[in-house]
Amino acid sequence: MDDWRFSVREDLFQTRRMGATNQYLETKTAMPQRVRSPGQVLMGGRLTAEIISMNSRSRRYVPAGLGLAAHDTQVQFASRFSF
Repeated sequence: MDDWRFSVREDLFQTRRMGATNQYLETKTAMPQRVRSPGQVLMGGRLTAEIISMNSRSRRYVPAGLGLAAHDTQVQFASRFSF
């Protein structure tokens, strides 16, 4: 796996405060997974692919008919070339 780089992390975050009662309280988890190629794969270019899976829970989704939780997955690609 010469110079290929793999990474996985999990981010946990929330917008809660003690005693808050409004509908904007939210809890999220995100798990980005990234693969990066060596620097010489395509004529000196480096390729990166990232998949982000996010789960969110908030009462503000309910009026829109979405329930309490939402799930989203995003795929991103990037390239960098050096001359």
